[in-house]
Amino acid sequence: MGTREASILQAHRELAPKLADTGARVELVEFAGGHDYACWRGGLLAGIGAMSVTA
Repeated sequence: MGTREASILQAHRELAPKLADTGARVELVEFAGGHDYACWRGGLLAGIGAMSVTA
């Protein structure tokens, strides 16, 4: 989550613990940046790789 994404930053901060309360594995990572390719390229693949789906 980019700390310069003002329109969605607070919503993500509020959503993460609510998801965790349901038993979901949640890791909210914030970085100094915005909603653009230059900020995504370093962490996007790592974030996708960290996701897991359990049935």
